[in-house]
Amino acid sequence: MKLDKLAQALTDVRNKFKIDSTDLLIINYILEMKKHGDVLTMQFVKNFDGASEATTHMRMKKLIKRGLLARVGDDHNLRIKKLEPTGKTTELVKYLAEI
Repeated sequence: MKLDKLAQALTDVRNKFKIDSTDLLIINYILEMKKHGDVLTMQFVKNFDGASEATTHMRMKKLIKRGLLARVGDDHNLRIKKLEPTGKTTELVKYLAEI
């Protein structure tokens, strides 16, 4: 892919989904972790290396608000919250795959 096409694709993603490159890293990290089991909110915030815990938590909340992630409670332990991809996450992944 030529550099100008890549730049345009990233601009399109930014405009369509209202996210930036760090948000894409977070979504990718969560999707990769999901392959190995549930992604717990606190584990994610502590283990993500892309930003401080406070920044990671803020960005996670932003992605939840925008519908790209969902925070789901655990049926057996009310203190546990899991992060789940949403239909909008699937739409983003499909969009990126077409680029």
